[in-house]
Amino acid sequence: QGPACECSTDAMEAAPSTNLFISDLANSLPPAANTEEKLWEIFGAYGTVSSCRPLPPGAALVRFASQEEATWVRENLDGNIPQGLTAPINVKYANSSGGGAKGTYGKADGQAKGAWASPYDGKGAGKGAGKPQVTTSSIEVLKDGLVKAGALPGGKWSNDGNALFIGGLPRDTTDIDLYHIFCPFGAIPAMGVKAMIGQDGMGTGVGFVNYLDPQACQMAIATLNGTMMPDGCYLEVKPKGPSKGKGKGKDGKGSYGGKGEEFDWS
Repeated sequence: QGPACECSTDAMEAAPSTNLFISDLANSLPPAANTEEKLWEIFGAYGTVSSCRPLPPGAALVRFASQEEATWVRENLDGNIPQGLTAPINVKYANSSGGGAKGTYGKADGQAKGAWASPYDGKGAGKGAGKPQVTTSSIEVLKDGLVKAGALPGGKWSNDGNALFIGGLPRDTTDIDLYHIFCPFGAIPAMGVKAMIGQDGMGTGVGFVNYLDPQACQMAIATLNGTMMPDGCYLEVKPKGPSKGKGKGKDGKGSYGGKGEEFDWS
């Protein structure tokens, strides 16, 4: 019997495994740059690489630590452009002998989507979004760091500039509820909404929203101020006054701080 055919355009791909055959690297990675270190750098962003080996011309074998990671890379990077490259690559399960499937298969002509494939673009839905890394950090730490570093649009904004006072809110109102109501009117900076919570753990009926654009403030006021709620109460939306010290207030009836409370945005 002759050897089994490996190079038909309709050839069967090797069985799923943790070992992947990567081709078409030469389109954006010169042979001199097709090194083990470069392969680790590129594919390590998409999972835990246990081994990798450059293959001439413009190919490589990359083995992942788990089948789940290898499958995600196979399904999402084949015909796409990984971060760090400039042209689509082909990704197949490697033959048990270590070689890759030759010829064309699926999107092997490089004319597929050709879109950037990021480990964070959500293409791995149902598979942990690719699980490029597992972090032990808190999301609060991440948000706080981005805000303090000025990395988010809006930069350093004033508590009083483009800020709204909202009164008459239901007591179960949360920050997310305020965001959902007010974000359609314009961009809100990070940490730009706050529903005030009393000592009993329930809302005080007061909230604050800070916009990046003064026109968004005026639109929100024109649309929402005076809105009647099912119990007959009215929503009060107006510009937040200058910050005041902790005073006597009016128990939420006109004083922006509710019961003499002053909201500290910092």
